[in-house]
Amino acid sequence: MKQFAFAVIALFAISETAQLAEAQLLPWRRQAPTSNVVQSNTCQPGTVCPAPGTLNDAGSTQATQFDPGPLVSAPRSGSTPLTVQTADVHADHPHTRCIYNGSCGSGTICGTDGNGSFVLTNAHVTGTQLGRVVSVDCVVNGGQQRVAGRTVMTGYSDSRMVDFSIVYVEGLSSKRYMQLLKTEPDSPPFGTTGSPRCVWPLVVKQFNDARGYGDGLITGTPNAIGGQSGSAIYNSKQQQIALLTWSIGNRCAGQKTSKLWQVASERNMQLADMRPQGLVELCEGDGERPKTEEGIFGDCGLIETSNNVNRPETVSVLASIAGSAMADMPIWVGSGGDVPDPPKDPDCPPCPPCPDCKPDCPPADDCMAITQKERELIEFLRSQQTAFGNGEKAFDWARIISLVLELIQAIQDGRA
Repeated sequence: MKQFAFAVIALFAISETAQLAEAQLLPWRRQAPTSNVVQSNTCQPGTVCPAPGTLNDAGSTQATQFDPGPLVSAPRSGSTPLTVQTADVHADHPHTRCIYNGSCGSGTICGTDGNGSFVLTNAHVTGTQLGRVVSVDCVVNGGQQRVAGRTVMTGYSDSRMVDFSIVYVEGLSSKRYMQLLKTEPDSPPFGTTGSPRCVWPLVVKQFNDARGYGDGLITGTPNAIGGQSGSAIYNSKQQQIALLTWSIGNRCAGQKTSKLWQVASERNMQLADMRPQGLVELCEGDGERPKTEEGIFGDCGLIETSNNVNRPETVSVLASIAGSAMADMPIWVGSGGDVPDPPKDPDCPPCPPCPDCKPDCPPADDCMAITQKERELIEFLRSQQTAFGNGEKAFDWARIISLVLELIQAIQDGRA
């Protein structure tokens, strides 16, 4: 009898020890308690902070500038069925979890067009097929809410550092958006928020010891694990500077958004650097890895739904109605704030001289038509000015004076 009692006690002790070890080694597996207590400025490493709060990785102290908003208790499995919300949803913050057919990763709400929002994640999380339905888990009023979006632009390469997917979710908005920085990373310290092991709630980590690798890769510590694919690496201004995608040499690695902008806007895979040896894709989920094809797909346009165009939401329809260019998407920001639109060609003046007027922009009826001599003089002056401004050469005053004299003579002859 005593042996039986000792055995029961031993099993109980082993169970308690295992649970304690799991809690210490895997702090992200613990669920945030329901609480209305306001979080203090910092949390102890490895602990769960009440809403609004953050779950910190063991060994680091998280500052409030990386606070993603409230975290909630929720199912721990990425495959747990949730009701998909079809009405308008207003997220507490931009950090999300993205799931497709058992493949799970993280994502970030990076902009809105007024009718819905754009979520950036990895192509190896969603696949590269356009129009694919992707589940997006958001934090809404402190709770977990699932919405559905569709891939509108994707890019992937086995040999180059290109791995991104943009999902458009109609009816989704956020209290805060995390736009993508067009320029080189700035404004440290850096942080990242995602779903390690695809476990909810979201986890906030410091992104330490940032190092550039070539033109398009940034690495840091601590290392990343599956489920963090698609997480934003962001600066103290809450701008996304990189897309966490890989692991290399016990360091997490992400694509710089500055390089992503070049590759996606110009649709040119050759602008991306070659993948270095040792770069490992972060994968997590119960299903198979979605199929990815080499290339950049979609126009990254603003998506109209079947309600607007009265057509089924097939892949071909979505691709055909995605008409806007990458630059038109409200997801980008420059280092100093919003990037102004590029200068447009000036409108043709109402009267000559106007050597570059288009056929649909004729001069007004009361204007005197420009002569060939006048046109040659104008074009010559403009070419000289361009060359002079570029430092190629100085003005050819002898030729200018000769042309001016010829022009004066032509005007006098005309009046005579």
